[in-house]
Amino acid sequence: MTALLVYRLATSRRRAEERVEEATAELRVAGATARTQATLLSGVMDTIADGVAVIDSEGRAA
Repeated sequence: MTALLVYRLATSRRRAEERVEEATAELRVAGATARTQATLLSGVMDTIADGVAVIDSEGRAA
């Protein structure tokens, strides 16, 4: 019985660690994507010749 509990705890911990590793990897990819998008947007905004206004979902200028 004790061996079964130890096994279950060990496998549960391993699965939890795997989920944390997967989530961390996904966050790294998302962070890299966000940085790339921010760099592209910054480049566009720095070189655009026209004025730009930002309007929120309720029609207010932000």
